[in-house]
Amino acid sequence: MKKSQIMGQIFVYVLAGIMFALILGYGYRAVNDFLARADQVTMIELRTELKSSIRSVASSQDVERKTFHLPTDVKRICFVDLTTRDELKGSTYLCDSSKTDDDPDDYNPIICDSWIDNVPQNVFLVPKGSLNINVGKITLPSTSAVDIGYLCLDATGAKVSLRLEGRGDRTMISEWEE
Repeated sequence: MKKSQIMGQIFVYVLAGIMFALILGYGYRAVNDFLARADQVTMIELRTELKSSIRSVASSQDVERKTFHLPTDVKRICFVDLTTRDELKGSTYLCDSSKTDDDPDDYNPIICDSWIDNVPQNVFLVPKGSLNINVGKITLPSTSAVDIGYLCLDATGAKVSLRLEGRGDRTMISEWEE
């Protein structure tokens, strides 16, 4: 009688272990799916909020501070002034990987390929390349780093604060200085 009880206990422990592993696996997958969907929602909100903010500020000619929430794995957001592309024809500064000694995060092959191929997208998330959109006509402030036609800003706590200044038909984008 005692030997069959021990066999029964082992069977119950094995069955409990299998059930625990299945529940743990299902829970892990469910949490990952939930986080992925949260990032998708953040991407959609960012896309619509960027477009509407930039277009509304351009026509109002106001200066506004806007804080945008970014997906959790995004380190930088980059803006490209598409109007400077013709002026900088032949300039390879944006796509010069040798300049990465100064700032290794500035060189990005997705942005570079878009620049060379005349793709009409002017907002890029780094390292995630899934949000490459055209938010409308933008311009960037004249500084030595931005004269090349792009501006990359670091995300702080999955957020970035921008200074949006209306210029009539376009919006000037720069970092909001505290």
